[in-house]
Amino acid sequence: FSHLVIDRHWNCLVSRISNESFSSLIVCGTQGSGKSTLLSYILNTLLGNKIFPAVMYLECDIGQSQMNPPGLLCLHLLDEPIFNPAFANLKKPFSAFFFGDTSPLSRPTYYV
Repeated sequence: FSHLVIDRHWNCLVSRISNESFSSLIVCGTQGSGKSTLLSYILNTLLGNKIFPAVMYLECDIGQSQMNPPGLLCLHLLDEPIFNPAFANLKKPFSAFFFGDTSPLSRPTYYV
């Protein structure tokens, strides 16, 4: 295993989210750029430090979901940190939509 090195920008981002009234945050990037790791860090920091009592998390990665089976777009209401690997985080979603594929490339208009 390698150690996770938290970028100082991540701490600045969490600080801004904590001190400003953010209503939403979108994380995007190329494959393997650390989007899921960043989101886990943000969620765990906000929920673990009781900065927010709960967070709504929209899972848009239908191929490599963090909390639901592949092929679903799900909205989750989280009220506790997530420390397990993705395959152990299956949770009942607040709301779900069945897309039916593991990539939006097959039907991009339907995905949007």
